[in-house]
Amino acid sequence: MILIHAADLHLGSPLGGLDHNDQLPARRIRQAPMRAFERLAELCADRAADVLVIAGDLFDGDADLATMREAAQVLERICRAGTKVVTIRGNHDADSRMLRRLPAIDGLEQLPTDRAGTVRFDELGIAIHGRGFDTPRVLENIVLDYADAVDGALNVGLLHTSLAGAPGHSPYAPCTVADLAARGYQYWALGHVHKRQVHSEQPWIIHPGNTQGRDVGETGARGVTVVEFGDGQVLGTPEHVDLDEVRWSRLRVELEADEPVEDLIERVGEQLATIVARGADLVHLVRVELVGRGVAHDALDADPARWRDALNTAALEISPEGLYLERIKLRTSPRLPDREELLAREDFVGAAARELLDADPEPTPLDADAFAALDKKLGQLQVAAGGAELMPALSAEELAQARESLVGRLLVAHAQDAEVVR
Repeated sequence: MILIHAADLHLGSPLGGLDHNDQLPARRIRQAPMRAFERLAELCADRAADVLVIAGDLFDGDADLATMREAAQVLERICRAGTKVVTIRGNHDADSRMLRRLPAIDGLEQLPTDRAGTVRFDELGIAIHGRGFDTPRVLENIVLDYADAVDGALNVGLLHTSLAGAPGHSPYAPCTVADLAARGYQYWALGHVHKRQVHSEQPWIIHPGNTQGRDVGETGARGVTVVEFGDGQVLGTPEHVDLDEVRWSRLRVELEADEPVEDLIERVGEQLATIVARGADLVHLVRVELVGRGVAHDALDADPARWRDALNTAALEISPEGLYLERIKLRTSPRLPDREELLAREDFVGAAARELLDADPEPTPLDADAFAALDKKLGQLQVAAGGAELMPALSAEELAQARESLVGRLLVAHAQDAEVVR
């Protein structure tokens, strides 16, 4: 028998990264979460799944009427094909947030939000225990109230949680692996964390990740977990299956010292082609970042628009409708002379280099790492106060690169000034 474990479909999510690039296929990107849901329905039919569990955040907040109707149609298709569906609510589609409700669908069970509940399918030998969120912020360990395991059945726990904490995720329904194992269930179907993680094999405790990456912070394949079970046990190893329609990637390419810019563009194109080859039927959204020092920097810095166009043209030639560069970041620096030679200069360039690049500078009240940490904290406070984060946090690496770039620009300006004087 087959159980499919999904979570965090976020139907109705606007997805990110569309506001700064009007060349992206916005319509297809916005439809991606629903297309992934339709692929899930196809997977249920292909695998003849007996049960589908959805561990919260089926919707991304109070979905509009069109999204609710389309979701209901997909769920009806899954249930009509013979798959039983059990869901819980997460922080995004908590009971108090959803003004609209799914219609009654034969074969769909939604576990309660005010207490833990259990759904038993005795003909399948499975009992599913769980509790959804009544409000977006559930901060207590609700798993302690889950029912005891049913003897002789496969017991599945359904929970929307970050466990003891996960980077980038709020600590909702906090608990530990030991708390879950103590219930005596054979499988825990978790949601809330968008990156697939297997926390335990005895018992199986899995976050399947979300079915569709929502922005460039959620790179790589996204999908669900397929579990084979029988006689009250999980059989074999649960399998990840990709369902995403749009796949986000980050491509960081470092300049080679003497590589001409034309060769750099060609090398980036080769790496983009490799990304596309991993999923020819997908839309690939790639953030390209060029970093490091080399001769190519001079051309990139002199005419950045030209080389951004060259990269976009390379992407178009690789896959006209399947590859888009979401953003191109040029974070390169000019080649610098020997460090000791640079620090020994007796002109203003040497003075600037000693101030910016000296390996053992005098301690300052706010060094690069401290500045980066403060910048990140300010961004978090801004979001917590209800505002949008205006810019990504600066890293210590970016600040160091800015210092090197400034020294390089001073060298160029000094050389040009000397040429004019002559």
